[in-house]
This record gives sequence, structure tokens and C-alpha cells, in this order.
Amino acid sequence: MRWNSKLFLAVGALALLGWALAPRFIIEGASPARSTVSAASFNVTGLQGVFALSNNRLIPHSLENPSNPSLPIALTGVVAGETLVDIDFRPMNGLMYGLARNAMGQVRLYCISHQNGTATPLTATAQGLVAADGTTPIPVTGTVGIDFNPAVDRLRIVTSAGLNFRMNPNTGLLIDGNASAPGVQPDANISGGTTRVDSTLYTNNNALAAITTQYTLDAGSRRLFVQNPPNNGTQVNGLPVTAGGNPLNFTQVGGFDVADGVNAPSSGAPVASGAAFAVLQVNNVNGLYAIELSTGAAQLVGPVGDGATPVQGLAIQTRPVGGEFGVALNQNGTRLVQISLGALATTEVAVTGVAANERLVGVDFRPATGQFYGLGIDVFASNGTLYLVDPKIGACSPLAPSAIAYVQADGAAQVTLPPGGYGLDFNPVVDRLRVTTASGLNFRINPNDGQPLDGNANAPGTQTDGNINGLPMGLTGVAATAYTNAFGGATATTQYTIDSAGRALYIQSPPNSGTQIFVANITLNGAPLSIDTVNGFDISPNVRAQTSNAPVRGGRALLFAGSGGVSQIFSLDLVTGRATQLAEVSSAGVTGLSGGSLASRLVTDVTKIGVYSSAATAFTRHANSTGMADAVFAYGLPGDIPIVGDWDGDGVDTLGVFRPATAQFFLKNANTAGFADTAFNYGAPGDIPLAGDWTGKGFDSVGVFRNGVFFLKDSNTAGFADRAVAFGQASDLPIAGDWNGDGKTSVGVFRDGIFLLRNNNASGAPDASFAFGQAGDRPVAGDWTGKGFDSVGVFRNGQFLLRNANSSGTPDISINFGSAGDRPIVGNWNGEFR
Repeated sequence: MRWNSKLFLAVGALALLGWALAPRFIIEGASPARSTVSAASFNVTGLQGVFALSNNRLIPHSLENPSNPSLPIALTGVVAGETLVDIDFRPMNGLMYGLARNAMGQVRLYCISHQNGTATPLTATAQGLVAADGTTPIPVTGTVGIDFNPAVDRLRIVTSAGLNFRMNPNTGLLIDGNASAPGVQPDANISGGTTRVDSTLYTNNNALAAITTQYTLDAGSRRLFVQNPPNNGTQVNGLPVTAGGNPLNFTQVGGFDVADGVNAPSSGAPVASGAAFAVLQVNNVNGLYAIELSTGAAQLVGPVGDGATPVQGLAIQTRPVGGEFGVALNQNGTRLVQISLGALATTEVAVTGVAANERLVGVDFRPATGQFYGLGIDVFASNGTLYLVDPKIGACSPLAPSAIAYVQADGAAQVTLPPGGYGLDFNPVVDRLRVTTASGLNFRINPNDGQPLDGNANAPGTQTDGNINGLPMGLTGVAATAYTNAFGGATATTQYTIDSAGRALYIQSPPNSGTQIFVANITLNGAPLSIDTVNGFDISPNVRAQTSNAPVRGGRALLFAGSGGVSQIFSLDLVTGRATQLAEVSSAGVTGLSGGSLASRLVTDVTKIGVYSSAATAFTRHANSTGMADAVFAYGLPGDIPIVGDWDGDGVDTLGVFRPATAQFFLKNANTAGFADTAFNYGAPGDIPLAGDWTGKGFDSVGVFRNGVFFLKDSNTAGFADRAVAFGQASDLPIAGDWNGDGKTSVGVFRDGIFLLRNNNASGAPDASFAFGQAGDRPVAGDWTGKGFDSVGVFRNGQFLLRNANSSGTPDISINFGSAGDRPIVGNWNGEFR
């Protein structure tokens, strides 16, 4: 598992949302009669997670091999009588949305958890368009295409019937295209180069985008257009879609999308170069095509599934580059600060719509719907308001003004709400907002109506839940809280808290009781963490508790703190409490960011199995299941030892070999036969090779194990070891993995059915020791399910036995693949992430 730990800005009330990266891939097929082309010609830098929409199901696949998709994910929660017509990922929060249509031609927007297929409607009823008379319905018919405009964070919808309209993803409501007429009208119909289009996309797919260009595809004229201006529906710059220089005769469009990194120089202007992807039906076969936006030249990647699979939508999920996007709250709660952590770019917008006597004290994204909420507090009246906040422009809409107020058990005396020190986070199982304070309060809010929830039905009035308790004497509350399993449709979750005064990590269980169960003291380099304030705390959705209120087996959080005018960002191990500083930024030049909570959408790689035969041939699977190899290629020589890593940091693991007789490494940047991309001498004859990202630098480098000592390199070059780690015995088998989810690979050994693991690359005692497997097994390690950390497995006589936890127990996954004499290889062969 690889998590990008390069976070660079000091933030407090932050909502982190993973979105962006595209590593490299191979495209096959330049025309309906297949041929092979290089991905480099498309200016695409790599693989993304791709989802096709097929009859209310999601079909995950990769851009390199759409013919071999993962198992379909059935969508649940879609209202009876409605059918999803297209899907897209929203740059502002990295979440998937889908548009559904009913028999009357009305539409409804859903937020979709692609982890489990849970679809949550944003509105109680479907929305309908009307003509200028305010009464005559305008049904949405024909093929429908949707895409988010990243410059304004609004959803554009176009149809083959010529409609052109928008929706607000913060509310799920239609946007009126004609304010002078009663009811909600669409924008101007499709016009210009054509009067119908089937699908659409926007360039500049990042949350800070200020410019973008809208492209459309028309199956009627088989042309590619720019829609400019978007609200006018005018189709300009028409280009015929061609394949091999000839017109591509597609009859349907089943989705159209583009990865981030394809950028227009100004709004409405065509891009100089860049590939988009579309599902086009040619000769009754639905195929994934790459289309060069500057020329209209299309090349076939491959059929989607068997080619007969019906496809209504296509959405490309992109991964973070060097960090994530965040929306922060400034010190006094008057401005939102939108932050691209990877690009070190910020945009500030004023908070508007908050009541005069209130101040925002925290913000959070809601996993079920993707909506952004802010809590406003009036310290003079000791009440507050929950606001629905537009994260792009800062506009706040109160759900129930001044409704958040509590009384004591007598039903009369008011509970004092403090001016600051708030932690808030959504419980993803019950979809309610949990609030804790440094003063010891603990309460909940219903995000559907903004009303406080009563913590004691037996007493008059509305009481808080049980006050924070269980802390050491003299400590009163917890100013930061976060839930695990933070995605829509979660069935289990654990609430973690931080006591900012005692610098300790707790689990609040049961949450309504406020009882704190000690987990660990927070330390930095073995000493207590010395900070002045805790400004934010968040747990990645990929960190998951197996049962509610249970501690996680591994994983980390992000901790934002302040000390002496300096803002600091830490990675926090949720098992040990060990903090690792990721960044330190002086408050000078940075808006004073403080308070509130975080909501991240980080992604983790998914490790898959493979084997390397004695004939120096690799067989890899793109799913952790029994079946035929998805890729077979020869590389190396008989007697070589295979090694796997992401050598170029593109998100795809590729093969290498170590030649033990000469101590040479030969590394490839693609899983194909051919010459090595990198070759060098390192180690000594007879060493055992391994690979990992030892320092969180963003790519893998090699190491060797010799007589109980690991010699690790931070670059794939000849030279001396960057670190030597004494761990294990000469007869052990080495293994490496990110055991605690901190974004760094650390060492371990396998000894006759016992795993001994270290959480850092320093000599010392094992951090984990447990029995799994038996003598003679070959050990493997990876993140088999995208849970956020690596766990172990063994290969025995052509069978993989994999664990989802680093503990003794029975295998969670058993897969028959390969033969007894093969060597196991594991990696993220196709760039899949979750």
C-alpha cells in the first residue's frame, strides 16, 4: 500500500478530498480493427480508477483493460421507478454522483459510494423543468450526459433531445435558466453546429480551477464540439471523430470523461492537446475509445466487458498528486480557504449568510451526500445554527436558525456553548453530526433539518448526550474527533478523539455516553508531542473498524496542530499514537487557520497477486480471485529472483529482477517483455532482494537482506546503503510493507510460520509478532482490499492465503493461482485504487 504523505500546508478546520493523478498506461487498438499505440501520444500520465454505469450497476475497470472489469457493484438506494443515466466524480469533494430519471422525465441527483454502491438522494422528490409559461412540463428524454463544471462547482446536463441545464450539487436542486419566467426553465437549448449532443465533459478538473472548457459529443453528426458559452448551448469548433484517418461510425455514446491534467488556456478555448475517453458503440460493440480533443482522432482501447454490456455513463476517478484538496476555515470563522496541498495553492472566499451574532467554529463534509456543513455558535445566546455551506463560494444557508440549544436536566437552565474548542465529524453509520468540545460537551445534530438531538428523553427539554468522561483528573474535554469508515453506506464505525490538553488518543465508546477509552499517548520521536493546540483531526475513509467502537487494527489519521505561531501537520498512528511530522509552516503569510475538523478522501492502492515461473515468465491477475492470468510476459533469465515496485512513482507496480550471481538489479517501468529501463549493481551475490518506499518519497527503491541485516536504498542506483537495519536472523525470509498505514514501507521477517514486523526502519524489537502460515511457505504482503495498510499472506503450492490483519487467524482470502514451483509476486498491476 502506498499513501502519498507529501502534505505541505498548515490547516485547521480542513476538509481533505482526494482527487487527482493519472499514472502511465498502455492503450491498445487504434481503430475498430485493433492495433497498438503508445499512451504517450495522448498526453495521459497514468492509470485511474474507471467506472462504467450499466443498468443501475457500477462496473469498475481500468483504462488499460476495459475488457477485464472487476465484479459489478449493484447500486442500492435508487428510488423505485428511477434509472441512473450518467455518473461523474465531483472535483470539489472527490465523490461520485449520478443523475437518475423517472418515467415522467423528471430527474434526481444522487451521491454514490463507489465502495459499496450506496446511492443517497440529495432531494426528497425528483425535479422537473417547465416551459416559460411556468406549467408545461419539459421532460428529460433521450441520451443524457452530465459533467461537473470545476470553475463554478455546478453540474451540467445535456441531452440528445437538445436540452441543456444545470443542477446545484450542494442542494440537488435544478438551477433556473430564466429568472424572468415562473418555475424552473432549462438554459438555452443546444444550437449552432448541431441541435443535439449525447454527452459532455469539462477540462481543468481540479477544485481550484477558475477556467474550464466544455466539450460535447454528438452521435448524430459523429462530431466533437466545444459548447461556448455553456449556458447558451452553442456548439462551436466542430471536429469529425475519426479512426485511422477515416470517419468513426459510432451510433451511441455511453459516457464521455477526461482526467485531470487536460487543461484549457482560457474558458471556452480549445485545449492544445489532451485525450478524453468515451464509450462509443461501433458495429453494435460498446468500446472504450481515447479521443484527442485537439483533432478528434479516436483510438480503440478495447471493448467494455464483452462489448455487449450496455453502458450509460463513464466516470474517471483520479488520484492525489502530492497531496489532497482541502477547504479550511480561518481563525475567526469568516473565510473559507480552499487549499491544494500538492500544488501549494490557495483560494480564499468570504463566508456569507451567517447570522450577525454567530461565528463558524467548524466545518465538515457529509459522507452520505457530499454536502459541506458549518456549525455557527452565538456565545452570547448560547445557541447555534447548522449551515449548509457552498464550499466554492462560501455562501451559507441556515437549516434551522438558532435551533441548536440545550438545557440542563431540570429542563430550564441553559447549557453554555463555548466560543471555541469544537470537534465535529459525521458518524457515517447513522448519518448524524457528532460534536465534542474542550469544555466537555458531547452532542449530536440532525443534518437533515439542523435540529439538535435529545440526549435524555426522560428529562424535559433537549439535553446533550453524556458529558465527556473517563479522562485523567483535571482534564475536561476533547477538542477533536473523527470517525473511521467515513463513506456512504458504512455499517460499522469507531469514534476517535484527542484530548488536546493531555495529548492523548482515545476511543469514545459508546459515543452517546461520552466515555473515553484510552488508546495511546501521542508521541513524536519517542517523546510526548509538544503542541499548544489541536486544530483538526481526520481519519481516511480507507481506515476501517471491523465492528463499531472497536479499535482499528492499523491505519493513521491526519493531525493538525499549532505551536508558538507555527502550524504543523502530522501523520498519527491510530494504534500506537506515534506522530510523524509531515510539514511545518509559519503562520506568517498564511491565513490564521484554526479549529474545526477534517474530512478526507485519500486513496490507497489495491495489491493483486501474480507468480513468476522458473522459465522467467510473469503471470499477473488484476483481481484477487482464482482465474486466468490477465497479463503474461517473459522478463529476466531463469534463476533470477523477481522483485516488484513502483519504480517511477506513477501508481502502477511493475516487475524487476535481481540476478543473485552478479548482484544486479534490472527494473522495468511497464509490465511487458523488453529491455530494462534501469539496471545497476547493488548488494552482494546471494543476497535476497526486496523493495519499498522506505521514506515516503513517492516511489519504490530496492534493498537487500543479508544475514539478518536489511540494506536499504533511497534511489535505484548503485552505491552504498542509505540505512542498515539489523532485524531478524540469517535464515529468515525478508518481507516489507506499510504495516501501520503511515505511507512508508518498513521491514519484517518470516520465520517458520511466524511473522515479525517493524513499524519503522530502525533496528529493534518487533512491533508485531504472530503466527500465520507454516514452515516452507513464501511470505507476501500487500493491501488486498484497499483498507489503508499492508497485511501479510503466504504462498503455498500454488495457493495464496491472505490476511486482512496483521494477527494470527485463518485466511481472509484464499486464491488458487500458479504452480507449486512458482515464486509469488504481488503488486498494483493496473493502478487500481480506492
